[in-house]
Amino acid sequence: MLTYKELQIAIAAVKRRFASIRMKYPSVNAQLVFSSRSGESTLEKSPLKILAKLPSMIIDDTEKAEFLFTSSRLEFLQEQATDLRNAVQSLSKRLRELAPNQRAPKSKVSTILAFAKQNLKRLAQFNRLIEKQLGALASGLQYDETCQAEIRFKDLDYELVWKLQVDDLIDRDLTPQGKANIRIVLGTLARFVPDHKA
Repeated sequence: MLTYKELQIAIAAVKRRFASIRMKYPSVNAQLVFSSRSGESTLEKSPLKILAKLPSMIIDDTEKAEFLFTSSRLEFLQEQATDLRNAVQSLSKRLRELAPNQRAPKSKVSTILAFAKQNLKRLAQFNRLIEKQLGALASGLQYDETCQAEIRFKDLDYELVWKLQVDDLIDRDLTPQGKANIRIVLGTLARFVPDHKA
């Protein structure tokens, strides 16, 4: 297992390795991904994005459960804020459309609008608090060290793929060899963390 801090170290090392590959092979048009038996995801630092795209990369434990619960609260608040923001915009538009001689309805709409804007500010405050909680919870998450960092090509150049398959910058044990394969594996995440104890 990798800690959140070790994951960040691994991601930085993978990006440096990819930069070296791009210097050696300038025609590489590709992106980095996390890959495991259960799927793949673009190389992300955000636990929320990792959970959305490759949930099996985060080890199942109480921290993951709490993180999922808190992220669902954040999602709910964001939906509420969007609904309220839409209502405020609609009320603002209606207020502008009211004729000047209709003072009473305009005043009621203004009061409702002020109340809605106040609640929108409260939702934004709760949103920030939950994001802060998520940040604190992220440090307790554990990540699957066997996930691999791989290259996914945007433009496939078979000659380049075959050169990369035998290059020292990639993990030749994990990269399938042969002209029928296009996977290029840089290595497991654990490999990119110095002094990591499995």
